[in-house]
Amino acid sequence: MKRSAAAIAAASHWNGTKSKKTKVESEVVSVPSDESVTEISSDESSTSSKNEPTPSKNEPTSAIKLFYNPSYELHDSLSKHASEYNQDTVTLNELIGIKDLDETFQFNFSIDIPFFLTHMHPEFVKRKRKITFITGRQQLSVFDEELQNLLSIFNLNEIIADLPDRFGTHHTKMMINFFENQLCEVVIMTCNITKLDIGGLTQMCWRSGRLALGTTKPDSMGYRFQRDLTDYLKRYKKKKLSELANRIMEYDFSSINVELVASAPGYFDMDDITTNSEVYGFGKLYQVLKRNNLLIKDTSKHHNMLSQVSSIAYPVVSEKFHTSSIFTHILCPLIFDDPQFSMLSPGRETTRNHQKLYNYTPTIVYPTAQEVSQANVGFGAGASIHFNYTRSHAHENQYKQNILPYLHKWTSKADTAGRNHVPPHVKLYLCDNGDEWKSIKWALLCSHNLSKQAWGAPKSKNGRKYHVASYELGVLVPGTPHTLTPTYPHDHSKNCLAPLRLPFKVPPEPYGDSDQPWSPHMNFGELKDRFGNTYQP
Repeated sequence: MKRSAAAIAAASHWNGTKSKKTKVESEVVSVPSDESVTEISSDESSTSSKNEPTPSKNEPTSAIKLFYNPSYELHDSLSKHASEYNQDTVTLNELIGIKDLDETFQFNFSIDIPFFLTHMHPEFVKRKRKITFITGRQQLSVFDEELQNLLSIFNLNEIIADLPDRFGTHHTKMMINFFENQLCEVVIMTCNITKLDIGGLTQMCWRSGRLALGTTKPDSMGYRFQRDLTDYLKRYKKKKLSELANRIMEYDFSSINVELVASAPGYFDMDDITTNSEVYGFGKLYQVLKRNNLLIKDTSKHHNMLSQVSSIAYPVVSEKFHTSSIFTHILCPLIFDDPQFSMLSPGRETTRNHQKLYNYTPTIVYPTAQEVSQANVGFGAGASIHFNYTRSHAHENQYKQNILPYLHKWTSKADTAGRNHVPPHVKLYLCDNGDEWKSIKWALLCSHNLSKQAWGAPKSKNGRKYHVASYELGVLVPGTPHTLTPTYPHDHSKNCLAPLRLPFKVPPEPYGDSDQPWSPHMNFGELKDRFGNTYQP
């Protein structure tokens, strides 16, 4: 069968990794030319919607969307599922390859600029419309000959975010697009703009839809979103981004029905948080849950709290043999209606006692080594999935105490969500309504992994004072006024007022005794991927 350039690129991109190759690999994947590697054609994106059921005009659809993934085309045995699993998905072309796009601001951690530019519409290029990249390090190097050539063709600009903490990153992934007819769209997503991220990993996004000039209703959720977004942009302390914030204030955000959850470098205090104060990190999540009446009050029902991430970092606190982790010791206690919230003390027993007292179960969805090996693009997918649980005693203790007891698989037996073979770069935090995942109280789609740099490192014993090191961004979808209902593998469900598209099935399947979490730092012996490769760090 004919395979798209994007699908081939997703696999061939990692030919230089340290995998031990077998004869099988050369028979499966051929290396395409540079031109074909960097292209996801509009023809490809248009085929994703053929012969698919579409929602009726007034039927509700999910607030968060899956990105189209071309990697199923790499395998004849799976290509038959490509159309089914890519129902109601978003392509990069839909976001930036539009004829009437007038200007775009691209916030990200990593951008493959030549790859990004292949998606721009010819009219956008012809008129030299403005592209501004906002990252944490220089992208437009004067020493890069290819980029210098592109600078003569495209109107490229960049802003480099200041990162006061050496462990902090600019991890936000957002587009702000302006169009010829004075409309604007905000897109918050989980992907870097690279071949692997777009072609080989599961990604999601939220789109505001095109917004018109006007005044936002003061009593709307959109009013809070608009204010929080402009506060976040001004937090960079960059003139051009402050001007962008003022420009955004000219638009009507009344239609927005999600909350913004952001992180930005700085010191914060939970005791200073009011309904509308400017705050970042885990304090922002608490503020958003509280002002939407989403904190759990009724603990007679058993609740589930889930974190699905692509990276798990060093423990928040390590004292002798006891550790505390972002998810179990801060985020889980944070979701309850307790005005005296404090971080749990290090150790396994404190979390178990808290779970028993408040009647809940934490769940961490993170791929196994076996799941990564079965990725459509092979072990190359694991390059973007990070968890080092053997580096030191602190890492090992955190793993045994706070991670291993809660680990669940990415895949489901029937591939219900259609992403079994596309490992996650998406990040989702979910809380159910005390009904064992029949419905969802709230859902957070974001760039935040499980790290203290992203959420906040406690600076007091109870954790109420904390420091954030990184820029992160996400949207929280509240389960009000209608309860959110999980749906797959599409964005709508019959007679469902608030469908929520998920890339994995809930409840997820627990790890088995022989399952190991994926780590790019470990050797998994003779385990082979789809191309016959073994992995060596």
